[in-house]
Amino acid sequence: MNPIASIHVFFQRRTFAPISEEVWRRLSLRKKCVYYLSALIPSKWRFQLFGIPSGRVEESRLDSSRQENAAVLPDGLAIYHATCLDAQNRLAVNLRDCHDSGYAERLILKQRFFPKVSRTSESILNLASYGDQNYFHWILETLPRLRYAEKLTEPWSSIYVCQCYPYQRQSLPFFGIAPGQVIDSSKTRFLRARRLILPRYCLYQEHWIYSWLREKVLPQIPASQTPRRIYISRRRSPGRGIANEAEVEVLLKELGFACVVLEDLAWPEQIALFRSAEMVVAPHGAGLTNSLFCPKDAQIIECRLNTLNLFCYEHITTPVGIRHSTLPCEAADSRKGSEAQIRVDLQQLRRLVRERL
Repeated sequence: MNPIASIHVFFQRRTFAPISEEVWRRLSLRKKCVYYLSALIPSKWRFQLFGIPSGRVEESRLDSSRQENAAVLPDGLAIYHATCLDAQNRLAVNLRDCHDSGYAERLILKQRFFPKVSRTSESILNLASYGDQNYFHWILETLPRLRYAEKLTEPWSSIYVCQCYPYQRQSLPFFGIAPGQVIDSSKTRFLRARRLILPRYCLYQEHWIYSWLREKVLPQIPASQTPRRIYISRRRSPGRGIANEAEVEVLLKELGFACVVLEDLAWPEQIALFRSAEMVVAPHGAGLTNSLFCPKDAQIIECRLNTLNLFCYEHITTPVGIRHSTLPCEAADSRKGSEAQIRVDLQQLRRLVRERL
């Protein structure tokens, strides 16, 4: 082994966690220096200087004996991309975010010099999760964690969660969370709380989520006059749109559909639109998450790349009685892989819509 490789191995063993060669190649010179310097700094100072936990990160099964489906961390540290550490900087593993793989690499990739660690004497409910800036994961995995918060005997005064997007700010009041109760994890990236309460993470495949969300949200959405047949456009999204969308819109308008761009609507307006829909046509994308709020027996037609094996929208609609169909489509540009735009076969779409009406 050459001297440079030996030095690298030495530091890999001393720093808080090893990282892969692929990640190492992506690191800037500054971050490589920080990675090495962290091994030379006394462990009790490392986090304060570099945003790196003291010593090697140890995985700890946190005590949740007093709280069902939750753990309480005295002097716990919440980090904006979902990693939670206890007072000894040990990682919470038994209730860890299921998407939170590679936490050590992200602490390196996202660290900054002299991170500002905010402190509070309050008890904080931590809802920050790795996928909470994605609409699908926000609705189906972040918000459902509030169900566990309802059952807590441990009192809490504020919640720690991302508030980057309007749908995040607009949806929380439907679950009894006032704006003044929220600490934005995108702005307060490191939060040390007197008591940090960590509800169990959940996956969208858990069927209780669908009925729970419908029971919470739908009674608060007033009836409104919205189109019964809607086409959801992804024209504002960078990928997975429809290359021949103009032709698709003309066809669907002939069949009584209205074209909708969800980014133009507030979150309650989106739910009201889906609540009254009898049929929804859309390319594969996060907007179809709202199909969960459609009436039972509503029809969903998802235009999906024929090589894309993602069945999440069938999974969330079928258990509540919403009928889902898939229209396989060719890629308009195969070089872009799963993010490619698709080309919809107009004859197949016309036939499928008429069959489902």
